[in-house]
Amino acid sequence: MANLPRRVVITGLGAVTPLGPDLLTTWSNLLANKSGITNIAGHLSGSLSPSPSLVGGLVKPHPELPLNPTTHPPRFIHLAMLAAKEALEHSKLLSHPGLDRHECGVSIGTGIGSISTITTGYSSMFSCNCECECESKSEGEGEGEGESKSGSNCKCNCKCKCKSNCKSNCKKTSSSSSSSSSSSSSSSSSASVRRISPHFVPSLLPNLAAGHVSIAHGLSGPLHSVSTACATGAHSIGDAFRFVKYGDAVAMVAGGTESSFDLLSLGGFSRMRALSAGFNGEGRAAEASRPFDSKRDGFVMGEGAGVVVLEELEHAKSRGAAIYGEVTGYGMSGDAFHVCSPSPGGEGPKRAMGKAMAEAGVEAEEITYVNAHATGTPMGDGVECRALGEVFRSLSLSLGRSKRGKGKGKGKGKGNSDSDSESDSDSDNNRVMVSSTKGHTGHLLGAAGAVEAIFAIMSLKEGRIAGTRNLQNVDIAMKQDNGCDEGCDFDPEEVLDLVKGVEGGVEMKQREGGGRRSAMTNSFGFGGPNCALAFGACIGGTGGDEGGRS
Repeated sequence: MANLPRRVVITGLGAVTPLGPDLLTTWSNLLANKSGITNIAGHLSGSLSPSPSLVGGLVKPHPELPLNPTTHPPRFIHLAMLAAKEALEHSKLLSHPGLDRHECGVSIGTGIGSISTITTGYSSMFSCNCECECESKSEGEGEGEGESKSGSNCKCNCKCKCKSNCKSNCKKTSSSSSSSSSSSSSSSSSASVRRISPHFVPSLLPNLAAGHVSIAHGLSGPLHSVSTACATGAHSIGDAFRFVKYGDAVAMVAGGTESSFDLLSLGGFSRMRALSAGFNGEGRAAEASRPFDSKRDGFVMGEGAGVVVLEELEHAKSRGAAIYGEVTGYGMSGDAFHVCSPSPGGEGPKRAMGKAMAEAGVEAEEITYVNAHATGTPMGDGVECRALGEVFRSLSLSLGRSKRGKGKGKGKGKGNSDSDSESDSDSDNNRVMVSSTKGHTGHLLGAAGAVEAIFAIMSLKEGRIAGTRNLQNVDIAMKQDNGCDEGCDFDPEEVLDLVKGVEGGVEMKQREGGGRRSAMTNSFGFGGPNCALAFGACIGGTGGDEGGRS
């Protein structure tokens, strides 16, 4: 196909997060340094012992979202459909009269999907969901309906065909455990296919979020779904970027979605000691997610969805679309180290970032901001911080030496206050700005990479970034044992501007040499996948050289 590779721009954004039901509310609350994390004890259908993390980033009630996580389709699909609907409305893509929907596809993934579908589906095989109470009675009492010969009176509240089974199961249970005052029909050992919902499999499959979006909007181009744990959202956008860049589609609806708040998920992550459990006290939930901070003790689970509309530049310009920015690079790698732990030296993340910048055609000094993956785990944040430090270290040191050399050439002494002030200012401007927005939202798992890509795009568009909420004291341990080659010891804070969260956000500074701003996002996951996306700021609005390189 002629004119390949093609440039890919962002023409629509949609987000449903713990910070808000739409993009603008989410972005406004993010810049206001608000937290979407609350106590979730009342949200769970039961309790775990010992008590795990009781904080999380829940999406607030929405008229188009089911309250029951076991509905069909399940909540993670509803979230994806809401975010996709918003992104498509913003893009106005579907209202274009000349649109060929065979050339428009969907790439939406999820890291887990709906565990609740599995747990409730399994339970339903053994129970007809009838309530059955068995009360012990003394000898000589009158016999009642469903009375068993063992001396228990069974009352079954059944309005289905399995009423007789319910009574029978109740009797069996009371006979085997006369010391118990109550029992349930779910103790049956026989499974029935008829009790399984015909929607079980379509609710379970991770690719059904993409499928539902494709069906709802008649998008019959590439239909793609990724599941790479917490790197899912970023990989989904990266793959869609390549589909458009190399001619498989003119537009793609891409992103990630997740909703996994149930006892099994929380229990599983708690057993791994991955979740923050030190902020369960009343009124402390908003403090729990604290990437890079010395008091971090694990990640806070969240739910949500982020979706973008990617479009070939000339196609977007031809229909007068508003352009938010440009996807310029996509880098991937694998740690090949451990199922759950990152490689100590951060080699995988460094390779992913290097590949994204290489495809984007930018050097380290052209990256203004990095939205870090940092989740708040003691090990993961340190590894990413060191990887970022190494990627941007040579830039910071070389520019620092250059500035110091210029100062000496002007005859300014080492102790001169003017020289010191100029050097400090230059050094600060040379450091890449880094923050993790998980301090506000929690970790959205498979949706995280997509939502954070949207935050990076909005930062480029608005010229402001959200710092890391709850970052009060940068962990001193991240300044030690950096795991890099011998002789490259450094303090990450001398290389990285780890921006703290403040109300109103922070102005995005211009890097050395000015020109177009660029940003990058990192996403990593269990099993070792690493993904980095590079974005360029939009120049102008519609028409002209939107997203053009400078």
